[in-house]
Amino acid sequence: MKSKLKFNSLVISSGISLIVFFLAWNPLAHIETMNFEWIDKLEYKSLDWRFRMRGERKLESPVVIAAIDEDSLGIIGKWPWPRKIHGKLLDVCRKAGAAAVVFDIVFNEPDRYEPENDRLFGQAIKRYGKTVMAMNFRLNQEQVAETDDQGNLVKNLESAVIKEDPIPQAYFAQGIGFVNAWPDSDGYLRKATLSHEYDGKIYYALNVQAVAVAKGISPEKVIEYAPTSEVDRDGYLTKEAFINWQYSRYSSNDADEKRIPFYSCSKILDEDVPMEWKTEWLKGKVVLVGSTALGLYDHYPTALESSTPGLYMHANVIENLWDRMWANRFLEPVTKKLSYFLIFIFAIAVGAIISNFSATLGAISTVGLAAMFWMFGYYFMIHKLYYIELVAPTASLVGSYLTVFFYRFIVEQKEKAGIKKAFGVYVNPHVVEAIAKNPEALKLGGEMREMTVMFSDVAGFTTISEKLSPEELVQLLNLYLTAMTDTIMKLDGTVDKYEGDAIMAFWGAPLAQPRHAQLACQAVLENRERLRELNVDLEKKGLQQLFARCGLNTGPMNVGNMGSSQKFNYTVMGDSVNLASRLEGANKQYGTMLMVSESTYAAAKDDIEVRELDILRVKGKNLPIKVYELVCGKGQLTDAHKKAFEIYSEGLELYRKRQFKKALLKFEQVCEILNDDGPAKTYMNRSKEYIKSPPPENWDGVFVMTTK
Repeated sequence: MKSKLKFNSLVISSGISLIVFFLAWNPLAHIETMNFEWIDKLEYKSLDWRFRMRGERKLESPVVIAAIDEDSLGIIGKWPWPRKIHGKLLDVCRKAGAAAVVFDIVFNEPDRYEPENDRLFGQAIKRYGKTVMAMNFRLNQEQVAETDDQGNLVKNLESAVIKEDPIPQAYFAQGIGFVNAWPDSDGYLRKATLSHEYDGKIYYALNVQAVAVAKGISPEKVIEYAPTSEVDRDGYLTKEAFINWQYSRYSSNDADEKRIPFYSCSKILDEDVPMEWKTEWLKGKVVLVGSTALGLYDHYPTALESSTPGLYMHANVIENLWDRMWANRFLEPVTKKLSYFLIFIFAIAVGAIISNFSATLGAISTVGLAAMFWMFGYYFMIHKLYYIELVAPTASLVGSYLTVFFYRFIVEQKEKAGIKKAFGVYVNPHVVEAIAKNPEALKLGGEMREMTVMFSDVAGFTTISEKLSPEELVQLLNLYLTAMTDTIMKLDGTVDKYEGDAIMAFWGAPLAQPRHAQLACQAVLENRERLRELNVDLEKKGLQQLFARCGLNTGPMNVGNMGSSQKFNYTVMGDSVNLASRLEGANKQYGTMLMVSESTYAAAKDDIEVRELDILRVKGKNLPIKVYELVCGKGQLTDAHKKAFEIYSEGLELYRKRQFKKALLKFEQVCEILNDDGPAKTYMNRSKEYIKSPPPENWDGVFVMTTK
């Protein structure tokens, strides 16, 4: 059963891994109803979580922002400004020693004030040279009327990508780059588009051109080592890379914070501000010129901020591209093959290993493994710049555990129900519950275990049954067996079987019971009292009174489900079991009702009072054993019994010394104290026989039983 459960758990977890693999692979993404992009959305959320866990990085930024902010609009005038203002800004940056000036503004229309402003702006661009201007790709959609095959007029929506170029004067700049950004399906911006193919030509992003101009290298060289992937955007091929977000937003010019400093354009243009200050602000920096005034800039939700200005995106990408020798600071996605591999490995781990744990330990192990995996993914992203997918492998891990746990729960519930059904009729209910909670404690097929077994039989039952009608016999048996069984089950015994009036029960299985011998002795002593009470009721009902003999033995036994695959019984077998049966019958020899072996007495002697009966060699056994009469619980002997047993012991010692006449006198004294004491009468008869006919010289005092 256990191997089948383990195999099925492995099959189930493997099935879950296949489902997760299919969802992660998403081979039918081109079919709208079969596109499981929500897996990607969850994965991207895990990437955002990693950035939020890390927080912003306080680095020395190569970027300074020249902000078109509310202060600038208040001092210089409303937007758009005359182009000559931008020309003056360029001259200041040139004199301050800026590495490059980048305009995150698309100047695609002539100056609205006067054409001379464009000329002045162009001259400033030409004077400085290290300038990057912006252009844009725009998706244009138009309705086109066409005639179908039936001659009907049909209107179709056609889309086309249009390149919006800047004014001619912008081409005096050393670089022109596009400013487009394509957020993911959930609206978050996570990737930077570094190049865009259009009509057979490659165009580079504004931020790529900024680094190229500042460092004096080609844009191809700038992105040479960037971990890019090719993506189709509206029919054109682009190269994109995951942004390694460094800054939560630009800061004020606080020397204690190495973030992105920004200065109002009005402040940079202010002639009253010393040039030395401006040089300190701008020298060797890439100056990003763009709007931060509310309503004048493009913005996107990102991992670190719900609304991030486009300027901030360009600043982060420039920082990612700045150090080309270290293959940039972009995140490099680890191959999806690793994710697929982990999907299957985690599922196999659940099916083969974790499924063997308890529900609590399994849950702790699963959560712990998932947490370790996420910390591993976090560490590699933050310190090694590797982006490992976390969601699909975790879904395989958790999904496999939950499914396998549910399956095992159903199977275990059925197993518990079967155990309760099998044991409930002859085992104490709380023992049944313990077995149901821990079925492994019940080893099916048999195992050797130290236990105590009991056989009981009603004396003279054959004669009693001949005097009763079948209905009366059934009534009598039910009363007797119910009373005896209640006590056995109350004291955690297992009723093995009934054979007419005979009862076989054992202690020490199915659950281990360290005090099995004590419990068995207590049970037969209590049943002796129950039988006395029952006889009072039987007499009132006019039914025959009953007297039961019991034999107890403790020793190694084979316990388990015995029988065929179609029908079996939970029982015990072995020599120790057979001896208990012999002891039950041996009571007849001594006129006793409760007989225990020396092994049972040794195990329970602190709880019971006994007297030695004999040294027996039972049929089928060579080695003799000591047997005892079980009299009562510890400390319950009456004074009469104490006195009689003392004399009895003296007589038994004389008997074994072959002093039969003296022994006979002692046993007679016992019978005077305990009227017609069975063991004493037995030894009186043996003593008389040996007085007449002494035993041989090699007589060892052992009594050999010739019957069962």
